[in-house]
Amino acid sequence: MSKPKTPKKTSSTDAVVDLERQLQEALAVQKKQLEVGRALALAQDKEEVLNILLAKADYYPQAALSITYLDANVNGEPFDVIMRQSAFKSGIPTLAEGAETAWNNSLISQLDSVASYFVSHDITDDSRVNQNIQKRFDSMAVKGFAIFPIISGDDWLGNMAVMTKEENFFTEQVLSFYRLLAEQGSMALRGARLCDDMKMTLRRRSQEVSLTIQIAQEIAAASNLMDLYKRVVNQIKEQLHYYHVQILRYDPFLDTVALIYGYGETGQKMLDLNHSMPLGVSLIGTAAASGKTIYQANVQAAPDWQPNPLLSKTKSEIAVPIKLKNQVFGVLDIHSEWLNGFSDNDHLLLEGLCGQIAVAIDNTRLREEMDARVEELTTLQRYMSREGWESYRASKSKAALSGYQFDHQGVTPLANALDLESTEAIEADTPETAVAKQTKEMPLAVISGEVIGKIGVVEDEENPLTNEEIEFIQSVSTQVAEALEAARLFEQTQDALSEQERLSTQLETVAQVSTAASTVLEVDVLLQAVTDLTKDSFGLYHTHIYLLNPDNNTLVLRAGADQVGRLMTLEGHTIDLNHESVVARAARTKDGIVENNVRKIVDFLPNPLLPQTQAELAVPLVVGENLIGVLDLQADQIDFFTEEDVNIHRTLASQIAVAVQNAILFAEQVETSEKLREVDRLKSEFLASMSHELRTPLNSIIGFADVLLEGLDGELNERMEEDVSLIRNSGHHLRELIGDILDMSKIESGRMEMRYENVDMNQMGNDILANAAPLAEAKNLALRFNISDEIGIIEADRMRIRQVLWNIMGNAIKFTEKGSVTLSMELKNNNLLVGVHDTGIGIEAEHIPIVFEQFRQIDGKLNRSAGGTGLGLPITKKLVELHGGEIWIESTIGIGSSFWFTIPSAQRFRKQKPRTGPLEET
Repeated sequence: MSKPKTPKKTSSTDAVVDLERQLQEALAVQKKQLEVGRALALAQDKEEVLNILLAKADYYPQAALSITYLDANVNGEPFDVIMRQSAFKSGIPTLAEGAETAWNNSLISQLDSVASYFVSHDITDDSRVNQNIQKRFDSMAVKGFAIFPIISGDDWLGNMAVMTKEENFFTEQVLSFYRLLAEQGSMALRGARLCDDMKMTLRRRSQEVSLTIQIAQEIAAASNLMDLYKRVVNQIKEQLHYYHVQILRYDPFLDTVALIYGYGETGQKMLDLNHSMPLGVSLIGTAAASGKTIYQANVQAAPDWQPNPLLSKTKSEIAVPIKLKNQVFGVLDIHSEWLNGFSDNDHLLLEGLCGQIAVAIDNTRLREEMDARVEELTTLQRYMSREGWESYRASKSKAALSGYQFDHQGVTPLANALDLESTEAIEADTPETAVAKQTKEMPLAVISGEVIGKIGVVEDEENPLTNEEIEFIQSVSTQVAEALEAARLFEQTQDALSEQERLSTQLETVAQVSTAASTVLEVDVLLQAVTDLTKDSFGLYHTHIYLLNPDNNTLVLRAGADQVGRLMTLEGHTIDLNHESVVARAARTKDGIVENNVRKIVDFLPNPLLPQTQAELAVPLVVGENLIGVLDLQADQIDFFTEEDVNIHRTLASQIAVAVQNAILFAEQVETSEKLREVDRLKSEFLASMSHELRTPLNSIIGFADVLLEGLDGELNERMEEDVSLIRNSGHHLRELIGDILDMSKIESGRMEMRYENVDMNQMGNDILANAAPLAEAKNLALRFNISDEIGIIEADRMRIRQVLWNIMGNAIKFTEKGSVTLSMELKNNNLLVGVHDTGIGIEAEHIPIVFEQFRQIDGKLNRSAGGTGLGLPITKKLVELHGGEIWIESTIGIGSSFWFTIPSAQRFRKQKPRTGPLEET
């Protein structure tokens, strides 16, 4: 019978076996992890890393595995995209690769941070998981679930999810395996990502360099601006593979940025729709307005981005201004179908390209302008050459010379042109024989291409010209043409200089006459000076000036040159406007009349005092549509006047007409001014006299009213006392009005005298406030007095300074319903600065100048309710100016007004006392 085994010994054996099993499993796991690490170390890109992770994750085939990449929608909400997945032998259905799972429907939200992982041993009974997810996992019979983040530095790249149908599957060793697998995958993906970024950067840099070179080549090859735009857009689109590329041109007249060329079919459709953008609107308009690159990494998040239905895939956009210095030519606009589709390098590249484009645009534009100007100059040169030769031939028409013939007999002028259309000429050698000759013709063309003639060489058929001889003749014809052109230009230049000198002399004479006309304001003196100067300066036989008398439609001779002209003027020589004469005809037609042989016309009026008249030029004196008179010029030679003379004397006549009208108007203004001054003097005297006459009985009325109110003639009942008080108050008001009128009349007539004395401004201010206190208390207004310690005694007219202060203070209280009125005094720039500030209704800026105008009131309703004549402030302004100071207003509607005035220092005032004068009217 065998001895039974003790339980203790059996337990130790099991423990050893279990420990050995765990050790073997740990070694196997480490071996697997080492194998994974070696495989990942050899991986070259992201796809290879993902494949390795999936292939090596089958160590636990009872668990399904999926690897996801992190992405986000347009609103920035994250979601997972399945990149690799395998159920292995777990029997768990998995989502297809490319499927998306939003985080709000995922257990990823259970991760505390990217450095943690989530594990559930029984997910269907895990309180951390919501019921919807529990039901989904329960339907797949999933019990255990774990999710491990895949991170690269600070970037969360994605997640690795593990699912199993076994409970308590995730032991420490299992978790360690998957956690280390995720970490190894993170490091490998980070390395692959850096490698991909480096490759992409190198590839991008190569593309950028290649694109820059190609753009430079395309720019150099572009024949015009449109060709340049097309080449640039096509190269950027095809080399950098953006979603859409277009160039828009800035139109400064419409202040818009309009599409000039866009890539492909979409660009053509937008061009057909006249796609444009106002300046300052959207990315394009803002880039053009600011001259700066505008980039939107996520256009959906931009509030001012305007979507285009033709570019529905746009997710990011960049608008780069095409500018040279501060001048914007247009905008290069590029769209990407990816969020954050443009890197910092893209910005630098595109801005550099736009700089090249701007220079190219400027150069191409300058080249086109230069070509256009060269073409224009060439055409103009040909035209001028043609016109010059036509003019030259016309000037030489009397000579009837059209060419020259050179033969054995020498050079012979041709009176008639050779028939260059004929190609044959017969030269008789002998009476018996005749040899046929051929004429070889070549054009005489100048550099501009204009043909100015022909050169013909008669050749013998038996001995024709050789090619070398023909080339020689062609060379000679070019030289002959240029020599003829130079000779013609020289001759015509000399003629033009002579004519210019003559015209300059005449224009100088016109200027002298005009100067003389503008300096004289008496009509008769003006016209006499003009006629004498015109006759002498232009070498004329005689000069007359007639002025129109509209009352009887006659032209009256007002001035004539020399003694003959003065005699005719004294005789009262006139011409009826409807009479047959050259002068009357010029007046009726209001146009210059030239008669270069007066003996052959019927309306010439001969004058026995001017027997040598042979030619006559009559030019009307017109201002606007009004006929002033006629300038009549006479010469003692036939054909003396030319068209240029007509133009010159028409200019002279216009200036004479204006000068005459100005002289007439000046005389009328002088007469009117004298009458107005007399009327103003009589008005001032009348006002002063009437004011004195009215004051005497008015003072008596006020005095008797005071006697009655004091009860010296007996007691008055209440009704009688009210009536007498009304009489006294009205008398005081009327006396103040008369006083204002008297002051105004004194100021306007210059008789206002200032009596200067020492004035204590502190006491003056307190007196004004004391007098104004009852008025302020009646309206519950606060009165304040702010005076600087520097203010003391000044030299001024006490009564007038008091009048100024009272007028301004009374006006402020009158138009202030609540608040306060403040009087301030301070010393500024050695002058007394006085201010009155109220919290009243204020004055609008456009009404401030009206305040100081006589009898003007800003608001009739307000002034009727407040009282006043409209003379107080105009008188105040003049009194301040008589003291040598100035007055102004600062006001804000609804806040109040401040009236400021200055009184200069006593020394300055004593040195220069101002003279009185009339009130200014504005």
